[in-house]
Amino acid sequence: GCEALWYLCFNAATKLKVSSGGMKAVVAALRGHVGAEEVQEAGCRALAKITNAERVEPLLHIFDSWGEEALSGIIETVLAGMRAHAFAPGVQEQAFLALGNLATARDTTKDKIAELGGLEALLAGMRAHADAAGVQVAGSSALCSLCDNNDNNRVKAAELFGIEVVLAGMNVHEDAEGVQLQGCRALSNLSVQNADNQAKVAALGGIKAVVACMRTHAGIPGVQAHGCRALRTLCDDASNRERIRKLHRDVVEGAMAAHPSSRAVQDEGRKLAGKLA
Repeated sequence: GCEALWYLCFNAATKLKVSSGGMKAVVAALRGHVGAEEVQEAGCRALAKITNAERVEPLLHIFDSWGEEALSGIIETVLAGMRAHAFAPGVQEQAFLALGNLATARDTTKDKIAELGGLEALLAGMRAHADAAGVQVAGSSALCSLCDNNDNNRVKAAELFGIEVVLAGMNVHEDAEGVQLQGCRALSNLSVQNADNQAKVAALGGIKAVVACMRTHAGIPGVQAHGCRALRTLCDDASNRERIRKLHRDVVEGAMAAHPSSRAVQDEGRKLAGKLA
């Protein structure tokens, strides 16, 4: 059932038709089979696909019709599966993707996920599966979503050693472009408008990690764009800005020179160059 729904959601029109009823069916399956690893992985995969919306309006309409209590129930169900299968990387990865998508639906969802222990569960899963690149990609992506425009989650994630977890994943998977790209995104959202986190990222070797990934993946525009964005965010700290200006200016110039047709690289590169001027 969950796998069938997942396949149906590859068609945009079909996905819209099955979204509301499909989510209810998936959540029911997850609740009824908490101890079944295969059901939890397949259910979270289907939920992640259903909630991965290019247009968020249909998803918001569903959530509005269900109410906050029902949405909290979905989050609790996903977290229950994560806790029951803490050592199953497939469950963790798919649950991270589902939570990340749910977090983008509305700002209150980010708060609810954190309130229900989502940040703790997310970081615990990333620690437990440090060697699984897919888990690290999905985990950093979810953390990025949870910290987007949410000061409380940025503070809490840092207190829970979230910066250390992201950097550990980047250090273990230096050759995995997905881990590096999502790691840069997470570091940027953890640091934006947060002076303490900007200083902490630098003290833990975050500037070095971002620059290293940009050098290793010089041909990947996504890594270059998000690397520039992460460095630009860290530049809000004066000492970080001076360090990047003196030691790593060439990486920005190299990114822009290597990707002249990438609008994202050019935009982020110019913004970072402007801060370093």
